Amino acid sequence: MKETKLIIFDMDGTVYDMGDMAENLYDISVAYLMDRFHYSFEDANIFLKENQIFPYPLSGSNSSTQLFVQMGADLHHWNEYRSARYDFDRIRKENAVREEDLLFFKEIAPIVLLTNNTTRNTERVLDHIGIDLTLFDKVQCNDDPRATVSKASAMKRLIEEYGILPEEALSIGDRYQIDARPMLELGGKAIIVRNPSAFRKIISDYPELKNCEDYTCYF
Repeated sequence: MKETKLIIFDMDGTVYDMGDMAENLYDISVAYLMDRFHYSFEDANIFLKENQIFPYPLSGSNSSTQLFVQMGADLHHWNEYRSARYDFDRIRKENAVREEDLLFFKEIAPIVLLTNNTTRNTERVLDHIGIDLTLFDKVQCNDDPRATVSKASAMKRLIEEYGILPEEALSIGDRYQIDARPMLELGGKAIIVRNPSAFRKIISDYPELKNCEDYTCYF
């Protein structure tokens, strides 16, 4: 296995427990379908579940941001709509990643935060859980002028920016379709975590990582 020279972290469900926010984010998505696309409440729920978006954490779930943009929604409008309805008080600091966890990975390679959330929300989430934004070597949010809602494109560009081979990059996230599959298709590596507590297990196992109930490796 090639040496890891870049680690790309997801945010939602990775640095904080998606169990804290899944219902809130799902309710926002339902409301957006009703307000923007004139779905009924029942049809919005059916549509989201048909597209693998649920009111609870699931590693196989998809991104509502990607879905809405594909439907023709304006990304800026969706970002503003979602930000206005975020309930940050639901996020419990004790369930989130710890600074020492991130510092462990930073000793291995540069760490990048790549999220389909906004800069404003990212700053508020990290501040809420006590993580200094500057701990990351780079932070890329979906309102960055060069951002794309496609994580595959974003990952490819980051690999090129850091001048490394795809197999030298590692993606860490909570959803296979969003965080692992794009990296694997590029030729890189991925780890899917059940929630942020998995980092303690990864650190204790490193470098002999083995699949377990806390995390799954794709090397």
